[in-house]
Amino acid sequence: EVLTRMVKAVAIALALAVLICGLCHSHTVSPVGATNAGNWDQLFNVRALTGLDRLLTCTYDAKSGEFPKELLWQSANTLETLGNYMLHNNNNNRNYLHDRLASIFDNTYKRTAPIIDNCFDDHQWWLLAWIRAYQATGQIAYLQRAAVIFDNTVQGAWNADFNLCQGGVLWCPLGQSGTPYKNAITNELFLSSAMELHGYASILGKPADYYLDWASKEWDWFQRVGMQNPQTRLVNDGLDSRTCRNNGQTTWTYNQGVLLSGMGLLASAQSRNSSAILAVAKGIITAVQQRLTDRNGILVEPCSNCDGDQQIFKGIFMRHLAYLVSTMHNSADVSFKQQVTSWVLHNAFSIISNDTCLYNSYYGVQWAGPCTTANNGVATTSAAIDAFNAAALLASQAGGQQLPSAPKWLPLGLGNCADATNASMPNCYRSGVSEQQCATEASRLPTAVAYDYQQKCDGSSFCRIRLPATSSNPCSASWSYGGGSATRVTTTTNDTLTICVIRSS
Repeated sequence: EVLTRMVKAVAIALALAVLICGLCHSHTVSPVGATNAGNWDQLFNVRALTGLDRLLTCTYDAKSGEFPKELLWQSANTLETLGNYMLHNNNNNRNYLHDRLASIFDNTYKRTAPIIDNCFDDHQWWLLAWIRAYQATGQIAYLQRAAVIFDNTVQGAWNADFNLCQGGVLWCPLGQSGTPYKNAITNELFLSSAMELHGYASILGKPADYYLDWASKEWDWFQRVGMQNPQTRLVNDGLDSRTCRNNGQTTWTYNQGVLLSGMGLLASAQSRNSSAILAVAKGIITAVQQRLTDRNGILVEPCSNCDGDQQIFKGIFMRHLAYLVSTMHNSADVSFKQQVTSWVLHNAFSIISNDTCLYNSYYGVQWAGPCTTANNGVATTSAAIDAFNAAALLASQAGGQQLPSAPKWLPLGLGNCADATNASMPNCYRSGVSEQQCATEASRLPTAVAYDYQQKCDGSSFCRIRLPATSSNPCSASWSYGGGSATRVTTTTNDTLTICVIRSS
């Protein structure tokens, strides 16, 4: 009953969001039976691409192989996000896009050490990033580095102080964090890392069940100590080191998410226990929707003034939620997967509609808006891209699911709008505007077929609205008119920091 109410609420909210979207403007209601899944996939996929392009062009430091405006562990998450985009698009723009993104992994691998930062949670974020890099590129060195990090975690985090709570991995090495602490996120990462490596045991020279055994040991311990609150079904921050019981501290969104991906892989590997494991996972997802959202179903972090670490938490939740839900192919899971898909799309679209920062095209921390950022918006933008990747992946699997009509203005790709000969259409153009202003002017012009919008790293911007040939200047007074020979938009130029958006109907 709770899920049924949530499905209806999210569907209504998503439909309303489509109608009032500041960037997308007029839309139509889907006919019965229409899914629009392909358009939603395209919308979020291109927004993920342009977000990654902005982070790489404006914030990636080639000398260090990191994103210096993020915390070090967050750089690993952004690399994993990049890998997820590559995996979802391995057949699209491969020559241009694949090579550019793959070079980032290559450079970061050469510029960074296997063990980065101070604590075992930090190390394992990099472990997961290197696994995703291997999956996206096939470079075995990345997988081998992930295995090195895992072995370091076993030796330094599980074996170092087994007597503390009789198992589990430490947050930080003994002597670095005062009182030894075993928290949820470090152990969830250990579970997910072990299960991600499980399929590669033979390649890495390990016994077939080596990583699976560690994951099973971790999951048994995690359940035994009660890290998950039985009343709320949410995972708290960690254990009280004196009692080895749940400390009742904050239920961060990423603590709910990282556990999901590990549980999903474990359920697939342990068919005997799969139903029980997935039941716990579904309970966590439902609890998040009930307890960690606002009245419109938008995910919120339980902090009134989120610090630099917490800026990226919601994106991590969405990423690991998608890892789990994308593997649900059992007929008994269809309605649950559909409900979660609608909810993820609702959140991702809210980011675009309400949380886009007008002055730099980054995304903020409050997905319901308005845009507010910390650390120059890099971590919050990385989190938004996670949501876009998750929405694109789940939309691509929506099949016959009925979804609200996608926006009439759909992003086509990175770069300026052009035809097959790279020619330009007649256009209205103006500098110093936001994308929202650009889209508003395009919607005002009934014959406009597309617009391209560029915002450079320094915030300077330029909008060009593409039009068919006309005998008079249709542009508003503050806009200039330019000629051109093209009659339609069929492609984009792949220029950085620029997006081409077309009228889809």
